[in-house]
Amino acid sequence: MPFLFHTIIFLSYASMAAAVALMLPQNVPGFDSNMSAVAGGVVLVACALLHEAYVRLDERRHLLGEVGSLRESQHGIMEELSRARGETRGIFEALEGAGAKGRSKPDLNEVIAEVKVLEKLVEQLSKRDPEPEPEQNAEQPSEPERKGAPVLRIAMDLEPKQILDKVRQGLNTGRVDLFLQPIVSLPQRRTRHYECFSRIRVADDLMIVPDQYIGLAEREGLIGAIDNMLLFRCVQLVRKCQARKRNVGFFCNISSHSLSDKPFLQDFSQFLALNTNLAGNLVFELTQSAVNRVDSEVVRTLERVAGMGFRFSLDQVTDLNMDFAALARHRVKYLKIDAGMLLGQIRGTRSDFRELKAELNRFGIDLVAEKVEDEATLVELLDYPISFGQGYLFGEPRLSREDI
Repeated sequence: MPFLFHTIIFLSYASMAAAVALMLPQNVPGFDSNMSAVAGGVVLVACALLHEAYVRLDERRHLLGEVGSLRESQHGIMEELSRARGETRGIFEALEGAGAKGRSKPDLNEVIAEVKVLEKLVEQLSKRDPEPEPEQNAEQPSEPERKGAPVLRIAMDLEPKQILDKVRQGLNTGRVDLFLQPIVSLPQRRTRHYECFSRIRVADDLMIVPDQYIGLAEREGLIGAIDNMLLFRCVQLVRKCQARKRNVGFFCNISSHSLSDKPFLQDFSQFLALNTNLAGNLVFELTQSAVNRVDSEVVRTLERVAGMGFRFSLDQVTDLNMDFAALARHRVKYLKIDAGMLLGQIRGTRSDFRELKAELNRFGIDLVAEKVEDEATLVELLDYPISFGQGYLFGEPRLSREDI
């Protein structure tokens, strides 16, 4: 406790002892000044002992709290150490057993596949790496009006060259963070999936978002590296959830630029072929416009991925005139449509919406209403059989945590 508090306590009982010593001779017959001084001293010593006992008890309580915190920290460190030792042991076992007769080498191949992902990142980043510009100080919070806004803020007023420098620095230093936004079942609002987004940190509390860097990164050939890093982070998170028996799905976006990058797609399909155990929890999200532009070679690659058990989500859907049977054959499991567009169709012709939902049900495709921003929109949507919802009403993108 503060020194001033203990000083006040001491002065209080010292004053009380002095009062006893002064008042006893006047109010109690038979007490002379010596006896009253002794009585005052006894009161002073008794109060001092009680004060001392209280201080010791408080210190003991404080020390026990610190010891408990240290034990919890030690427990967490030991768990992390044990996990790291287990992963290291697994790598060495895979490497040592790679040459064993008749072995299929799945563990070693998985290690090699992940190393190739990281090598690809280095290769893409080594093409151009100019000196970075000094950082600008202008900044503002991201979504400042929303309740529970992310701690990281968007760095504003950066020049294009500065943004490119930040992208390269983020990729080189592992500052591509994984943000997750919940996708909930309706009407229960229970989180069943998360959509994964990439954000690049430029400082401990600042980030840049895709709207700022996506065009520049595409022009500089860095989108493949960002998609690689996002996939790598998603895979790590899926493995942790599987280890904890968490049955939750993750939607991982593959950009249109990466779909047209043949070397990326080849590495992508090879990596997934060695990690088919991730198929139950990993969904690849493609935009409708990107899918409409792919060539036959890309279609064959996506068919191979679908044949491994992985599923797809079609995002940014604006044209509902689609072949749903073909989508189902290619394992498109989710169709994401803007909530405003859905409500426009419902208000226009309810029978059209019911026909759409019947077709989706027929081919086992779930409808996701995205950009659900307020309760009024949700109440109107709940009058119709919509499987899932996504939007700020249910939660905005937040930095992924270990305990998800």
